[in-house]
Amino acid sequence: MNTTPARPICCALLAAMLSGVGCETDPATPGGAATNPSGNGRDTTLPTTQYATRTTAAVDAFDEALARGIADNDERLALLQRRWSAVQRAVAAAGVDHEGAFYAARGYWHTGFLRSGDWSWQQSGDLDEPIVIDGRGTVLIQGNANADITVNDDAVVHILGDLNASLILRGAGEVVIAGSINPAGHLVAGGTLDLYTGGGVSGRITAQGSGVLVIDGPLIGNLTTGQPVTAMHITGDCIGQINAPDDAAALLTLRVDGYMPQASLQAALNSGFTRLTATIARSDAQPGLYPAHSDTEPAGRPTSRWVIHERAQR
Repeated sequence: MNTTPARPICCALLAAMLSGVGCETDPATPGGAATNPSGNGRDTTLPTTQYATRTTAAVDAFDEALARGIADNDERLALLQRRWSAVQRAVAAAGVDHEGAFYAARGYWHTGFLRSGDWSWQQSGDLDEPIVIDGRGTVLIQGNANADITVNDDAVVHILGDLNASLILRGAGEVVIAGSINPAGHLVAGGTLDLYTGGGVSGRITAQGSGVLVIDGPLIGNLTTGQPVTAMHITGDCIGQINAPDDAAALLTLRVDGYMPQASLQAALNSGFTRLTATIARSDAQPGLYPAHSDTEPAGRPTSRWVIHERAQR
């Protein structure tokens, strides 16, 4: 575990440094491949999910085995390492989809070169004691983050497990969480944010700057975007809260591959975005383009626009 203070880096260097534990072998599907429900209208405790790409399905193939719990801690950590290979491919795909996002992570995984030289903090297993890094920093947690992490400037953070505590970045951040942001998890970014989660978000995310947010699972928690521009892709269902920042011009582009009820979409629209543009795979509203001609705001004013592809009752 390296506790050496982070070396100063500029924002350009932040884009070129990053964490990762390279794994060249394809992840084996543990305990059989997890099924991905198609969202057929049945009431469930958690929202059903439909995964759109092979890369995201590869990440989720590990969920069933991890959910059952693994008594042997070394075996659990080894499984997280194998999932990391699938996460790398999913993040690489997201970087292409979002015009260069996750540049630091992809650069490190391709070259093995970490511009900062050494990790500001590297944890070989679960993090159970809080850490604070003054200045800019790189953090690698090879298990779950069960204690608070604070980086007092720009940061690159990789967590191979789940986030179960607060992750506070005072500056810009690039964050890859292979697992989920659980109910006790709270991510705060003071600047721009690139975020990938391999699981769902049932905790909170609070961003202040522009961001690319890729949630490979359901959003059932609370998310407040930054400004001026946020691009968000949710591969699962979206029944949580999406909020615009207070008193700030903010644009949101939203893609939901699963189910998003009309009430959740309307709440996001009412939260104050300057413009919200969305494509929703399934909702309880009629398929079509919204708003209708009769609902369009007067000429010259920004108008949110969204499309619903399929109607599915819950």
